[in-house]
Amino acid sequence: MEREITAYLLKLRKAHPFFATLSMFARYRFVERVEQFETDGSDISINPAYFRGLLEREKTGVLLHITLHTALLHAIRVGVRNRTVWNIASDIVVNNIILEAGDFDVPPQTSLETRYSGLSVEQVYESLMNLHKSSDSIREAALTEPYDSGDGKPRPNEAQIQGVIQKLYPVLNDLAYPENTIGKPSVPTAGHSAERYWKNVFRKAEVAMKYGSKQQGTLPAGMLREIDRLMNPQLDWRWLLWNFTVRTPSDFSGFDRRFVYRGIYLDKLESESLDILLAIDTSGSIDEEELRQFCSELVAIQNTYHFINVVLYYVDAGIYGPYELAPQSAASIPIGGGGTDFSVFFEHMNRTSQTQEFDLIIYFTDGFGAFPERPPSAETLWVVTSGGLESDQFPFGQVARLSN
Repeated sequence: MEREITAYLLKLRKAHPFFATLSMFARYRFVERVEQFETDGSDISINPAYFRGLLEREKTGVLLHITLHTALLHAIRVGVRNRTVWNIASDIVVNNIILEAGDFDVPPQTSLETRYSGLSVEQVYESLMNLHKSSDSIREAALTEPYDSGDGKPRPNEAQIQGVIQKLYPVLNDLAYPENTIGKPSVPTAGHSAERYWKNVFRKAEVAMKYGSKQQGTLPAGMLREIDRLMNPQLDWRWLLWNFTVRTPSDFSGFDRRFVYRGIYLDKLESESLDILLAIDTSGSIDEEELRQFCSELVAIQNTYHFINVVLYYVDAGIYGPYELAPQSAASIPIGGGGTDFSVFFEHMNRTSQTQEFDLIIYFTDGFGAFPERPPSAETLWVVTSGGLESDQFPFGQVARLSN
């Protein structure tokens, strides 16, 4: 099997030095315990009998497919999303990259959808979770046992959505999430350690492509988007969160925000409270540790400045609340069953005049969802999880990127 790996690396070095460099830093193991192939974000495990039965082009495609999963941290970036659907989304992304690169076949029994070419895994995942909205037949299949999300409209639960997606796309479980793996990995998989490791590898790969590729400067759009998620520095979200909240009520340029939308300009009195509307995305994309970290920071602000009042809502495609903000908010978070629809939340708040009653709106999310056509009257801060939507793709408000 070592000869097979060597042949694969030699083939890549000549035509695709970028992918070859990634592969050189990956660890391949041929083991009987896996049915076909998988990665835990560190080690790549391949069944030798399965591998021997593949055609040459298929062997190269399998190795590149699973290497991209590993380098792009797909097993680590899952958060609390539905793992089967995340695996399908990850397969779609890496298979589109392989097709755009040319010269290789995608692995058999893995998902492929070319209309998602150029998108990140998070974007593909969100699109899949919203498939039940796209046609009557899919909607009917997903709504065999509908539930009420709180707004009077029936919506499918997560298991129903997963079932519909599995009927549309093959499922090959090649992502072994770190907490379920056996043995000690060779590359640290504890989030940021693995991120640092592969960032360093990507820098080496960029140098290799620059000096050794006949396709210099060209990488598939999906690959560039995925790399961008790993390489771009993160904003200091804590500083922005504190600055965004505690600069009020005194820093209003002399005006009360709650009356600006009416064309009335009144001086803000420091004795008045600052009312914050907090929305937390519960569509399955939020990691509990990130949520706990965020809630603790906001509770600290609330305790430091007693004039700040926070009203909490949980939101997926429906609305749940209001609740009281507390450090343990993440412990009892209700997980939603579908995709994210920001417009449902903002339209509901506008109908009930709540956006006019609040000074600020803070929305904790990954950013993947449908936005309202018009921004709310209150100023908005999006606190976006790691791997979330790019900042310049939010149609309104300020964006803080969550990071440690």
